[in-house]
Amino acid sequence: MIPVDQIRVGYGRGQCTEASMASLLECRLEDVPDLWNGVEIEVGQDWKLARPTENFTVFLDWLNARERFYFQVYTGKHENTVRAYYAALNILPNKLHTELSNMHHWAAGNNPDGIGHMVVAYRGVVVHDPNPRRRSIIDCDEIGWLLNFSQVRMLEEESGEELLALKGCKWSNFA
Repeated sequence: MIPVDQIRVGYGRGQCTEASMASLLECRLEDVPDLWNGVEIEVGQDWKLARPTENFTVFLDWLNARERFYFQVYTGKHENTVRAYYAALNILPNKLHTELSNMHHWAAGNNPDGIGHMVVAYRGVVVHDPNPRRRSIIDCDEIGWLLNFSQVRMLEEESGEELLALKGCKWSNFA
């Protein structure tokens, strides 16, 4: 993991996801597709509903070309990233525990202003906040990993699901 900071900040215009992915992939911020391209969001508008699906599809295709799979686990609200991390890890197949516990991952929740934010963590401990203000998150409801395809195949064997057929993305619900 190489820390990469976001350049744009602000509600619905930030680049915390792109900067977190660049950090995890050890690439430049400008190499990651812009998830907010063409979007203007008013303060208070639900940013998760405002992000264009086509931008996320471009992002997933970009990851897929790098043989990476966007695997996120919604854990339900937790008061900190460590609790959310272990909640996420505990629902995954045992074969993956060792591999995933040695990987950096992302954690998402709300920043101190109640705005959705993503940071980079290791075993649930935040190691990089891409926002230059470094305020991190105050709660956490999502943990995720960029799996390589061999890890995805291991997960497929355990779960019986064909994950690679999902075109690079899997959501699992814990709550």
